[in-house]
Amino acid sequence: MIPSRILVADDDASHGNLEHVLSKEGYVVVPWKAVWLRSRSSKRGFDLVMTDLRMQPVDGMEVLRRAKELYPTSRSS
Repeated sequence: MIPSRILVADDDASHGNLEHVLSKEGYVVVPWKAVWLRSRSSKRGFDLVMTDLRMQPVDGMEVLRRAKELYPTSRSS
């Protein structure tokens, strides 16, 4: 079984524990900066996007738009 991929977008470093817990549970966790800075980090999109709406330099809605732009056929788009 292919593990679910979760895009986590949060500018608060204290929430890094969330990524650790999700990884420990067997999910593939992709930090939003990896998606934002690369044109396409993988051919496979995401099963879930978890985002903070108020962030800098981009907000959560922009992260969602970027994910949809890079992975238009992903279930999470």
